Amino acid sequence: MPRIKGFTNDQKADFQIHKAVEWMEGRRKTKHLNQTVLGRNISVSQAEMSKRLAGDRDISLKEFIILAKVLEASDEEILRMVKI
Repeated sequence: MPRIKGFTNDQKADFQIHKAVEWMEGRRKTKHLNQTVLGRNISVSQAEMSKRLAGDRDISLKEFIILAKVLEASDEEILRMVKI
């Protein structure tokens, strides 16, 4: 029987980032905020924010925390999402 290979640290990190951005997009829609509003909080355009939410560009930890606070995430939620 074949064994299932464990995830590498890079794969775990990629998955965690994907889940965090997925959460952010869902919360944005729940709060009825558009990408322009989120982008203003981190000083980027709507087009740039769209690329970051799509995963085409990286979101820094600082930007993520700012956006999470704008989206009213609790400190516990933020810690859970950034823990790799």
